[in-house]
Amino acid sequence: MVLADLCEACKVNVINIEETSDAPNQPYKLCNKCHDRLIKLSLRPIEWYNLAIIHSTNKFLLHDDFYDEDGEASQPEEDSNCN
Repeated sequence: MVLADLCEACKVNVINIEETSDAPNQPYKLCNKCHDRLIKLSLRPIEWYNLAIIHSTNKFLLHDDFYDEDGEASQPEEDSNCN
């Protein structure tokens, strides 16, 4: 397995899902757990940061309406500490 096969958010698990982003040519490449947290606006700060570096904070699901400048979810649909 090469680094490119790992989830862009957690950098630990294998990619299972490619979720279309605001830029269709640059989908989010995520494991199942991070995909679930992305959709529920409940990313952990490091996951948000890792995605923001790749995709920018201007993307809808990473926008500052949902996360503060430290990547803390401000409107999570679930507790980000859940497994």
